[in-house]
Amino acid sequence: QPQFLIDKLSMIIRDTKLHSFDTHKLQAAGLGEDHQNLTQKGILSRDLADFLWVDVRSDIKNFLVNLMKDTMLISEWNFKGETQFVVSSLLPDRPQKALSHTRNKCRFDFSLSSLPKGVFQRLLCLYLNYCMESEDPLEFSELNQSWCYFRFTEPGSFILIEQKENQLYLHSSTTKARKTYLALVSMIHKINSEAMNHRLKWEIFFLKKGKYLPSNLAAEEEFAPWFIRKEFEQEKQLLATNLDNFVA
Repeated sequence: QPQFLIDKLSMIIRDTKLHSFDTHKLQAAGLGEDHQNLTQKGILSRDLADFLWVDVRSDIKNFLVNLMKDTMLISEWNFKGETQFVVSSLLPDRPQKALSHTRNKCRFDFSLSSLPKGVFQRLLCLYLNYCMESEDPLEFSELNQSWCYFRFTEPGSFILIEQKENQLYLHSSTTKARKTYLALVSMIHKINSEAMNHRLKWEIFFLKKGKYLPSNLAAEEEFAPWFIRKEFEQEKQLLATNLDNFVA
C-alpha cells in the first residue's frame, strides 16, 4: 500500500525543521544519541528504526529496511563492527575537508549533460557497499552531502570524493587511485543505466603538472598511478564482476 510505505519511510527521512522527533520519548527509551546521529550525521541505528516503527511487525520492518537499501535511500554501514545505515539525504552539509597532499586527482566532467541532484548520493551508497567488501578496512570517515572522505588502515591510504556543480573529483593516495577510479567508473555506468536512462554524459581527466589530461591520452602514456597496462585490464574485469555481485 503506497500510503503505508510513505508514512513509515517518512518517520525516518523527514525535514526535522518541519517535522521534529519527540525527543522526550527518545531520551526515555535510551535513544538520545541515536537520534542525534540521525539528525546531525545522517546515521541510522536499527534500534532507532525499530522504535520509530514500533507498531510494525518484525518481518515488515525487515522489508522496509531492504526496500530503502534497494532504492538507495539508505546504505548499510558496518563501521568498526557496528551495523548502522547511512541515510544519504540526511547527511550534513559541512565545509569541505582541506587536503594538503592531493597530487593524484581525477575529474569526471558532466558538462555535456549536467549532474542532477541525487546522483552523488547514489554514488556514495554504492561506494559504501564497495568499502564493506574491501580488503583494506576503514579507519576513519566523514560523510557529507557533497563530499566524503575515507582513511584506511594502510598507512597514508585515503580518498576524497567531492561534487562541485557538474563536476565530480576524486582525490586519492597513490595506493588507492587506480582501483578507486575503476570502481567509480563502474558505479557511474550502473547509475546511468538503472536510474538515469543513459542520460548522463561525461568526460574524464587526470591532473598532471597543473593541467588536466584527457583519459584517452592518460591511458596511452600509462599515466601512473591511474594506468598500468599490465594490471589495468585484469583489475577492470575483477572489479566489474565484484560490482555485479554486491550492487545488483
